[in-house]
Amino acid sequence: MKNQDFTQKMKELRNKKGFSQEELAEKAGLNLHVIQLIENGEIELRGDALNRFATALGVSPDVLVDWAMQDNKDYLVSLNLSNVSP
Repeated sequence: MKNQDFTQKMKELRNKKGFSQEELAEKAGLNLHVIQLIENGEIELRGDALNRFATALGVSPDVLVDWAMQDNKDYLVSLNLSNVSP
């Protein structure tokens, strides 16, 4: 997921609903700081948090996320290293 695309969609949906960052955090059951980090493009939203935000915004997670295949070599490296015994 490209952070810039996601943050733009999230801001637009939040504003369409008339929610402040605080209201969205409360409705999603997550910390305000998480909303701020996401909207600044500093972290990506995944898993349960993604579902919570989609529910709070009244949309499917598919609306927020472009599910196109992407290379994530960092993930593959960490996955490979997790199999290395000390």
